[in-house]
Amino acid sequence: MKKYSIDGKFLATLPVGYSPTDVTQVDQSQVAISLYNKVLIVDSTDLELLQTFDLQGISVNGLCFIDHDQFIVSYSSTLTWINSSSGQKIKERTTNGSSYFISTSNKKDYICCDGNSAASRVVGKTTKFTYTSSQLSYPRGMGIDFVGNIYIWIWF
Repeated sequence: MKKYSIDGKFLATLPVGYSPTDVTQVDQSQVAISLYNKVLIVDSTDLELLQTFDLQGISVNGLCFIDHDQFIVSYSSTLTWINSSSGQKIKERTTNGSSYFISTSNKKDYICCDGNSAASRVVGKTTKFTYTSSQLSYPRGMGIDFVGNIYIWIWF
């Protein structure tokens, strides 16, 4: 992992292992990094590894922090909620696939790819909407801006 200032100056590096797949902000001084079956908690000020959660039997690609004490990790057709203090699995939800990345706007909802040509917004246990389009081919990365617009990177 490499840290840069807002103006693009290199600040520090921290070896985190092979092929990190996502990063999410936990609080003002910590970030979490996803690897194949791990979540690393890193002090973002000093770029120090604080904690490693080895998620035996849970594959991880996407990662977001929610509700002050949970992560959602995503992989293929599975979303898994993980306690951010213990690394223990809380619950799991199955999607229609291609849920490699997940994003949240207000820590109480999430948006994920939900099949090869769909993306869904879920609040609690309720799917608020599902956008489906043949142009949304194998969606991958996604994000939400400060006013709630959703951006989805698709595979060409």
